[in-house]
Amino acid sequence: MPQRSSAVLLLGLSRDAWGAVPLPLALDFVGAPGCSLLCSLDTALAMQGGGGDATWEIAICDCANGIGRHFYVQAAVIDPGWNALGVVFSNGLDGVLGRL
Repeated sequence: MPQRSSAVLLLGLSRDAWGAVPLPLALDFVGAPGCSLLCSLDTALAMQGGGGDATWEIAICDCANGIGRHFYVQAAVIDPGWNALGVVFSNGLDGVLGRL
């Protein structure tokens, strides 16, 4: 049976600041040296996965005023043995809303 892991998809509308906190934010101070928060935390979506793969499906309205808007995502994976925080953070992704 493949190993299961827990992860959270962090989804934000900014890669420059989370409120008054400038981004990227080095996470050494919370026990995750070498990791950084790369997007604002506007939404977090939990998931279960395994084998190094994760899939999230997010419904987005078909609103013309959202076309061309950027969004930013990053995954936080629970990994108790990796660092003192027990969480590892992925690289970030810059996405743009559009129509097919």
